Amino acid sequence: MENNFRSNIEYLRKIKGISYAGIGLQADCSANTVSYWIHKNTEPKMIEVERLARFFEIPIQELLYSNLSKGNLIEKSEQSENVPKGNLNGNLKGNLISEPAQIVHKWGDGVWVAPKVVVVGDDREENIVFVDLKARAGYLNGYGDMVWMGKQPSFRLPNLPSGSYRAFEVEGLSMYPTLKNTDIAITRAVETLDDVADYKIYVIITAEHGIVIKRLLNRLKTDNRLVLISDSPEFPPIVVIPDQVLEIWQLVRYIATTDEFTPNLPQEVWALKAQTAIMAKKLDEVLAKMEHQ
Repeated sequence: MENNFRSNIEYLRKIKGISYAGIGLQADCSANTVSYWIHKNTEPKMIEVERLARFFEIPIQELLYSNLSKGNLIEKSEQSENVPKGNLNGNLKGNLISEPAQIVHKWGDGVWVAPKVVVVGDDREENIVFVDLKARAGYLNGYGDMVWMGKQPSFRLPNLPSGSYRAFEVEGLSMYPTLKNTDIAITRAVETLDDVADYKIYVIITAEHGIVIKRLLNRLKTDNRLVLISDSPEFPPIVVIPDQVLEIWQLVRYIATTDEFTPNLPQEVWALKAQTAIMAKKLDEVLAKMEHQ
């Protein structure tokens, strides 16, 4: 997708009557730096893009890739005839597919890993695409394919912060007991690898390993590596380099698909707690009767 950052900054600057110095003040850079972006095709740092996106109150993806002068904040494709309209149990009616960002884009010191395709409804709000176990095999080929993404079921959840979300069905036991096989991980898109925080759980998409759900240790500054750690000690760590990463999604919610209870204490301790609580309750009842005699 064409990068429209320079034309968008010039457009926003003119309609808001802001000088190059004013833009530089918001981006924490000089007026000459802004002029070089516009006229000499130099690239801004990712932090400068983030500051300007906040200042203009538009998503980073739209600032970079939409043509704001034409008013299309989200690029849309014509929906395939084979994409089902659906309803709240599947796709929201009237899905539109957008391409807000490149899959991997090196910009300054960061590596851009935001999603290339998202699905939106008639109200232009994003839906959460659900990637189940059957779809996982095709995801590496389909994550940038508008038609493929549009055929996947999608839905919405209330009370989620702004951002792009995707749901992945958990496969295997590497994250047991935190996540179990067939649980559904609700994840939020990570825009750059610099945003990855230690010990948080992420869905990582790489060409070599496919879709994996792990805790991450960010060692980019020291070793130029990401280390993927399982909660189950039976699974060894995985080490990846930044260029291998296609997408990263941070776990924000999960839907348990089993009623299995995994206590954080031995069952004997839970049984003792229950018996103690019963005895305390009975004692309270005896004392209450004695007070009324």
